[in-house]
Amino acid sequence: MITSLLLGFFGCLCGMLGMQCTKVAEGNSVLKGKIATAGGALFILGGICPGIALSWYAFNITKEFFDPLYPGTKYEIGPALYLGWSGALLDVVGGALLCCSYKTQVSSAKNKYSYRAPGLNTVSSAKAGPQAALPRYDSNNSICKYGKNAYV
Repeated sequence: MITSLLLGFFGCLCGMLGMQCTKVAEGNSVLKGKIATAGGALFILGGICPGIALSWYAFNITKEFFDPLYPGTKYEIGPALYLGWSGALLDVVGGALLCCSYKTQVSSAKNKYSYRAPGLNTVSSAKAGPQAALPRYDSNNSICKYGKNAYV
């Protein structure tokens, strides 16, 4: 269980560093994908470790419960074991999803388009005030010809 905690901690670190929103290896998306995949692998290993420990404990409880010659206290399988198995399963599934994100990050890096927003004339709009950047409606529609006090 301690190994699972350590693997989960290092999996969190690698997973955070491999996210697209971090500044670590910002220009190299392949390296970010590999870091995220390493975090996913650590999560999978971190989920397998408690799964093994919980299953081993449940086996021992079941073996001692059905042994009529066992002299000690007999325990039953409780809800904590089921919660532990559920947590281990979620850890493995989360690690697998993080590992699958590597292919998505590499393919999205190849399909990037260079787009630049059209620039505004900042000198004239700064002098004229904030309303100068708004579009003006010069239309022949009858809606635009009414003044402020022409409404009923």
